[in-house]
Amino acid sequence: MKLNNYKIPEWLLAGLLVVIFIHNPAPVHAQGLDLLSSTGDADDPGFLTLNDCLEIAYENNIGLMRTRLGIEASFLERIRNESIFDPGFDLNLSYRQQDSPDSASSSSGASNTQLGMNYRHPIWNGSSWVISIDQTVAEGSYNIGEDSESYRTYNSQFGIAYSMPILEGYGERVNRIGVRKSDLGIFRSESAVNNAERALRYSVIQAYILATLTAKQIEVTELSLDTAVNLVERVQALIDVGQIAPYELLSAQSGLAQRQEAVLNSNTDLANSHDFLKDVIGLPIIDDISVGLAEFQGIILDVDADDLFFLAQQNRPDLEDIDLRIQQSQLDLMLATDRRQASLTWNTILSVAGQDDGYTESISDMNHFSWFTGLEYQLPLGGNRAAVVDVSSARLALDQLDLERIELLRNLQLEIRAAVEEFNTALLRVDVTSQGLEVQDVKMESEHARLELGLITSRDLLESDLELATARLAVEFALADALNAIAKLEFLTNIQLINDAVILGGILSDAEVIE
Repeated sequence: MKLNNYKIPEWLLAGLLVVIFIHNPAPVHAQGLDLLSSTGDADDPGFLTLNDCLEIAYENNIGLMRTRLGIEASFLERIRNESIFDPGFDLNLSYRQQDSPDSASSSSGASNTQLGMNYRHPIWNGSSWVISIDQTVAEGSYNIGEDSESYRTYNSQFGIAYSMPILEGYGERVNRIGVRKSDLGIFRSESAVNNAERALRYSVIQAYILATLTAKQIEVTELSLDTAVNLVERVQALIDVGQIAPYELLSAQSGLAQRQEAVLNSNTDLANSHDFLKDVIGLPIIDDISVGLAEFQGIILDVDADDLFFLAQQNRPDLEDIDLRIQQSQLDLMLATDRRQASLTWNTILSVAGQDDGYTESISDMNHFSWFTGLEYQLPLGGNRAAVVDVSSARLALDQLDLERIELLRNLQLEIRAAVEEFNTALLRVDVTSQGLEVQDVKMESEHARLELGLITSRDLLESDLELATARLAVEFALADALNAIAKLEFLTNIQLINDAVILGGILSDAEVIE
């Protein structure tokens, strides 16, 4: 940022860089909050309040829309995992034709048509029923010499099979693990949306503060430009009456040109800040927008780092996501442990079959009865290292998540304490810079009087004007930093500390109490 060709203090430039480039991924005892009152033109179709920007961003931001699609994907994944226990029905139809010579004087031909139907009904405890119906038609002919014989037989069979695991994979608790993980995945997707909205809100507030700050920058540079214009006119008048030397006009004109350049640069900064705001909220870059030329006002907010840290643990969606991931990892460990143990399965099959030359007779004469029952036991004595590794990996994943949660909490506590300190420091800077501005206002009035008496030159007045402009911007930067600190605390705790109705171009300007 360049106000004019004079060098602005480095701390002031650093403050502006913080405002522009900070984009980090928000009980408080609030006495009141009176941050900004809009003086913008609400009738302007391109005029946006902070609430407008937030509503547009929640609807149009591409990143947020992509995150919301994750919820639909999670529901589809749940359907996939639950579908393995859906009943199933199979229908198979096959036909086979075979012709073969048996000898030099005989040959035979045969065809086989088979229709099979199977109905499977799995149960949540891991067992399953299978009901099958098979109908086979065998027909053919054979030749012996000059004699030919043909035949047709029907075979009908009805069967019921039952299978139930007794050890591995037994019980609804184990078999529903996939569905339970999918339910947790849905909750994780919802947490991801909440987290994306939290980060987006923080970015929108920062972008809006920046747009408002650049608008204030234009206001300050235009005030300084008015001073330079008046100075040129005054110097010209004094030259005309012979009270000062003509070279004084060159100094005044040089200061005027510098301030004209500062106004141009400020307008460029404003256009860039508007483009950045449009990009964040998802508006087309070619759209014309304006924000309220707001007045940064006093901030009354009593914050306590320990209370904020406690509330953050209750409200942060990323912490909730870690807890959900821990639950998913516990389910993975349960499943891996289950697969390590021996398996014992009970299988039972009952079938009735009939065969005859006619279809009706084959069904009515089902006198071929068979059944089977037995236990299938598998003990993993060797070649079971993969299952052992799966259990160990699941335990390690669970331990890593526990450590990740601890680390997140530690970092969160440090960030909250730092943000509270930033806020308190910004408030002190507001007081200090406000006092400095009052001094510069008085000094500027004195410099005008001294210029009239010929005690100083126009260059001296321009230097004092630069100091006044720098002091004005310093106050605005301090107030903007305080607002950004509140926005950061809001982001860190996921609690709305900035009231939408009163912040940055809102419709209210009276202090309100946050409950």
